[in-house]
Amino acid sequence: MAEDPITEAKRELHERAERNIDRGGIVSANLDKALISISGGALVFSMTFVGVLAPAKLLLPFLFVSWTAFGVSIVCVILAMRAEQKAIVAAVKNTQLAVQRLNQDTALPVLVQIGIEPQVTPTVTHSKPIFVWNNGAIAGFVVGLISLSVFVGYNLAHSETPKISTPPQQSEIY
Repeated sequence: MAEDPITEAKRELHERAERNIDRGGIVSANLDKALISISGGALVFSMTFVGVLAPAKLLLPFLFVSWTAFGVSIVCVILAMRAEQKAIVAAVKNTQLAVQRLNQDTALPVLVQIGIEPQVTPTVTHSKPIFVWNNGAIAGFVVGLISLSVFVGYNLAHSETPKISTPPQQSEIY
């Protein structure tokens, strides 16, 4: 027996919601990886090559702000991952509780016998802590990038260019 169009449409919408939730999780995980990798790389790169990129070390507070911002970005990603982990655990517990209630419902078999099927309506919730930590990570990365760019750009613009010595002429050698 085919499902009625409304039930079929609901099922399709539920499946779409599940697919989008899965895609959102994948995108979020990839963003977290990218932020940690790029922030960590920028931090290590700037610490390693600060003497080469900015030998005069002008505007050092911008460098320190960039290092702090990259560090904050990394910490925010870690805290967002932890908040997401806690949200997943809570969702699993809620699902287990719903299954227990479904199994304990004595009226359910009677309803099924008379043709009334149980309806499961999934809900999508947004975790404010994850949202805040992820935005903090992005903001920290952007602040770090701008601060580092200002530091390097200013130092390169105000560095003394080394004088290129010309080789001695033949007449000067003798």
